[in-house]
Amino acid sequence: MENNKTPRFWTKIFKWLCHDSLFEELQGDLEESYINNTNTRGERKAKAIYRKEVLKMVRGSVIQAKLPIPKKLKLSLFRMHFILSLRSIKRNTSFTILNVVGFAAAISVCLFIANTILTAYQLDKSFTNKENIYRISTHIHDRDGSQFTSYSPVYLYGYLNTILPEAKRTTGFKELNRRMSFRGRDIDISSIEASPNFLELLDYKVLEGAIETVIENPSHIALTKDFVDKYSLGPDLIGKDFGGHIISAVLESPKLTSHLGFEWLNYNDQLDYVPPVELKYEYYVDRSRVNYIEIHDNAEIEIIEEKLNRFASNINDTLDTKSYKFQLENLATLGLSKASLYQSDLLTSEGIEVMLIFILIMTVIASINYTNLASAKAMHRLKEIGVRKVIGSKKSHILSQFLIETGLLGLLGLGLGFLIYFWFSKDVGDLIPFGFNPQISAPTILVFIITALLVSLIAGIVPGIFLSKISPLNLFRPKISKKSFSLHTLRKVLLVIQLTVSAFVFVFGSLFWKQYDTYQSEELSMDIRDTYMLDFDWPDSTKHLRALKNEIDKIPEVEASSFMSKLIPIDDVNGLMMIKTESESDSILTSISWADTSFLHTHQPEMKLLNASIIKNNSSSMLVNQSLLDQLNIPLESALGTIIKSGENLHPIAGVFEKSISTNYSPIVSVGKENGDNFSETVILKPNSINNLLIVKVNNQEKSFDKIESEFLNLFPEKQLTFRSIESLARNRYSELRNVLKIFTYVFLCIILITLMGQMGMAIFNANIKAKEIGIRKVLGASVPHLSFNLVKGTLTQVIIALLIAIPIATLLFKNAMGDYRNPIPLTPQLYSSIILIFVLIIVITVVTLIVPRAKANPTESLRNE
Repeated sequence: MENNKTPRFWTKIFKWLCHDSLFEELQGDLEESYINNTNTRGERKAKAIYRKEVLKMVRGSVIQAKLPIPKKLKLSLFRMHFILSLRSIKRNTSFTILNVVGFAAAISVCLFIANTILTAYQLDKSFTNKENIYRISTHIHDRDGSQFTSYSPVYLYGYLNTILPEAKRTTGFKELNRRMSFRGRDIDISSIEASPNFLELLDYKVLEGAIETVIENPSHIALTKDFVDKYSLGPDLIGKDFGGHIISAVLESPKLTSHLGFEWLNYNDQLDYVPPVELKYEYYVDRSRVNYIEIHDNAEIEIIEEKLNRFASNINDTLDTKSYKFQLENLATLGLSKASLYQSDLLTSEGIEVMLIFILIMTVIASINYTNLASAKAMHRLKEIGVRKVIGSKKSHILSQFLIETGLLGLLGLGLGFLIYFWFSKDVGDLIPFGFNPQISAPTILVFIITALLVSLIAGIVPGIFLSKISPLNLFRPKISKKSFSLHTLRKVLLVIQLTVSAFVFVFGSLFWKQYDTYQSEELSMDIRDTYMLDFDWPDSTKHLRALKNEIDKIPEVEASSFMSKLIPIDDVNGLMMIKTESESDSILTSISWADTSFLHTHQPEMKLLNASIIKNNSSSMLVNQSLLDQLNIPLESALGTIIKSGENLHPIAGVFEKSISTNYSPIVSVGKENGDNFSETVILKPNSINNLLIVKVNNQEKSFDKIESEFLNLFPEKQLTFRSIESLARNRYSELRNVLKIFTYVFLCIILITLMGQMGMAIFNANIKAKEIGIRKVLGASVPHLSFNLVKGTLTQVIIALLIAIPIATLLFKNAMGDYRNPIPLTPQLYSSIILIFVLIIVITVVTLIVPRAKANPTESLRNE
């Protein structure tokens, strides 16, 4: 081979690939062929043929494996372990079901939470040049504390281009909650009035029409796609009239793409308007504008913020009790901003933290449950492991067997979890009060697969390591030394941790539900029994509505009827108005409703003061609560007849409510409202006015309904009438809070379910491992209750330890969470006692139902081999 003339490169490749025992012979044949081809066909052709022949040698019979597969990873061994795992899974059906279902429940909950978080992170990522677009948010410091808001003071917008030459473009908008009659009912529309270059910065896609028409004409509007679909406005929208405006464009839905949640867009070129001093009020000044800027690539954020705060300093010099400080927030981060915004379905950074805690809790619970059940199942196979070790199985063989088995269970649980997620994603998505995209991305799937395998790895390693180290002689002994075998102790520790987390979730969830139930059971300060709303498609003209009310009032079974602007006290606040007394310059913001003068007879509210002559002799009078009097510094004894001014309108106070009538305003404390008693509200009474809703109070439901419907059909023969009970509607208040609680309840139930599955598995294991002990005790005369107590006392000890740890933590977090809620519930010993009792009963009953049948069993079954 010293005189080898073959191409050196391909010869080295062949030598590296070829098996040593075959190389000399095969290389000799290749060299002989190469020399012959060189003599007959030339060197160049011979090299090409040689190269092809070397490549043809790359076959299984010739090449040698440079990275030989270790014996412990050979396919035959894996196949044997795989078959044994399948047999074990089939043989231990109860443990398999508990493992798979518990893990699947955890996976599905984590998928819902993770996708909610990912949806929040994806907001505003589709906008062009998002890296250079910023919102100007404001820190407001006043006597009530500090607030961080997405709004800017009204003064700022008109000076942005002057004070910020670094700004490439600026835009702003003000939000409006429009209420309009549509197809016979009142609807609320989230709208914004923006500057003409709004879509140049935030480039929402225009799906239909021409946005230029909207920019040029204030009477033209753009609607979002989800609003069009929500109210079935049809395909040919462009050019149609809607609420006195002309639809000229349809925009993409901002719900899952943007931090904004508007449904209606029109343009306003007077956003720089600052009202005169006499018309200014704090709410308008602080929260009437949202401003954005797009900066040049080389602009420095610190310098821009410094210029903004220099402008804020000039404003602060003119203020006595308030100061502003501006902060720039990048567009891509606004979906998680801590600044308050009117859109309620944004998941803030605090919400992200809460959800991440839920994911951590679910993962810990599932991992502990999985590990415990795997350990318990392994204890049933001690003799099997002993036999395998006697016939030569190594530690690695035992460990790989457990890893394959738990891996299969993990993948089964993962698959079932994904099925549960896809099955319920639509229903749960409708309940989630935040933006939620049910689609799962490939990276998310990969993360969950890796998580499932890691949990399976932990669950397999723990029993595998312990059991693989045990001597075969110890495995065949009737009792294993606790000193040499600590898997039992580890399992107890894991159970206590699992119970502690579950107890924390149960206590916290119970306190939260109690808080919600307190809001639901609040007493109303007016009589809504036998009171109904007439639900029908209202006509375009109100000519016959007055006639309908007059005819209804003539019916003997009808006690009263009234036109109202909202369902007091059920509807959320549908109107806010700045009011003040004639002698005061400062205004306050109050909740406002409108009604005709029959309101007092229809709802019969409890009144501290009432002067019927003021109502009768004025075209517009006002009923107020005590909080409004306190905020306007009006003494109760001189309240009647005091003139309240709203804009240019004057309203004398005709009555004072005994207590608040609107119990359904958000339980979360409003800005500047420390508690529910500080919420000012008013009802403006106008004789013979026609408002959005017609309410009737009856004394005989069956007769009155027939007569009212008859009168209704006489005036509106082509319309349908439905009676809706105000009392029934009142039971369904706080819909947003209820939806949040539904989600929390779903998570809480899954956590409790996983814990119960773990307890069931441990109960089955303990009953099996103590089968002979139970049999001997029964032979010696032990009763079923005594045996059951001996088996369950360990669980009781673990539950007590878990509660002692969980209750203080849950209480502390609940108090922090209720810091922004009005009227928090009193945390009494009786409340805690009931929560503890329920939790203990759930755990104990679950365990006892599995233990009692074993305690009742015939002892001869367990002692026949002794």
